[in-house]
Amino acid sequence: MARVVILGTGIAGHQTALHLRRWLPRKHEIIVVSPNADWN
Repeated sequence: MARVVILGTGIAGHQTALHLRRWLPRKHEIIVVSPNADWN
């Protein structure tokens, strides 16, 4: 199992997380780290 950490929730971080979730098997964990509580 791999743990992928994405720093930042701009459009690039958001798209990266979505694409990795589609491409990686479910046993891998994707974590998105943001300095803000909300994404807008």
